[in-house]
Amino acid sequence: MITDKINSALIDLHQLYNDEFKLILAYVESYKLAFPGPVLNEIRAINDHVFRSIDPQSSEEIALIEIKKAKGHLTRAILDCFKLLLIAYEKDVRGFEDSYKDVNLALVKDGDFLHEMRNLKNIARKKAVEAKTKESKSFPEKEDSYLAYKDAINAYEDIFAYIESSSKALVNAKAVAKKVTKKQKFASVGYAFIGAVFGVILTIICECIKKYFN
Repeated sequence: MITDKINSALIDLHQLYNDEFKLILAYVESYKLAFPGPVLNEIRAINDHVFRSIDPQSSEEIALIEIKKAKGHLTRAILDCFKLLLIAYEKDVRGFEDSYKDVNLALVKDGDFLHEMRNLKNIARKKAVEAKTKESKSFPEKEDSYLAYKDAINAYEDIFAYIESSSKALVNAKAVAKKVTKKQKFASVGYAFIGAVFGVILTIICECIKKYFN
């Protein structure tokens, strides 16, 4: 029998599912283009505990315990989504840096770009650490990490927004870097050719000297 207490607990669980989990899960799916496996395992556990709570054979006490366990799994699913998203964001930041490793970013926007990027990265990583620290606490304090994770995600999005706003300057810097690289390669080929010619000439001279003295 579903009592008022059981019904109230289920409503709270449903609200957490709708207000937090569904939103962050949709965000993760749209960004990663895949349903995260660890989260799927938590959902299975949630369903298992919820169905146990509404079993007619369960007492109110057992039902409330099952709902509490379901909430624990739901909380872990939410936190897993946040962490997966932050990992993806950090990977993309590093991907951007790798794609511009041959570009002197200190020249972009007269040095302001690199300075601002460092500030934004420091802020994002600091907020990520703060969120993980809050997550390590027990309930109900653990749930305070939701907001901290959202702040960290917003901080990473600030990085991407800044990169996007600097796209023109970055494209120009990359074009300049390609020209410099092309000139360097051309110069290297030229030096190698000159060196080869010089080597041939030197060899001919040595042979002539040998024949003269012989």
